[in-house]
Amino acid sequence: MSAEGAAAAELAALKVSDAPAAAAEATTDDPHVWLEDILGEKPLEWVAERNALCIGAVGDPEKTAAYARILGILDSKDKIPHIGRVGNDGWYYNFWRDETHKLGLWRKTTLEV
Repeated sequence: MSAEGAAAAELAALKVSDAPAAAAEATTDDPHVWLEDILGEKPLEWVAERNALCIGAVGDPEKTAAYARILGILDSKDKIPHIGRVGNDGWYYNFWRDETHKLGLWRKTTLEV
């Protein structure tokens, strides 16, 4: 049996109550687990280095006319809300961002007014 097959069989044999412990064990062998600390000094330095490499290779997108145009569209107050149905619960959801809700918020409604 291959290593992948053995790992799949082992995971299938776990009880639901074992899942958190199994997940914790699985991440200890990950050489990139340090990137999970998204506000840590080392991960932020790594991201800055990668950004510098990309900007050096293709240029700074923030200095292009296309970037300014797209940003203007996304920041426009003339937004048309759209809905997407999630699940079969009868609710329709909309993810909304504006100057007040910079991180965004989920709104929900029904089709009945």
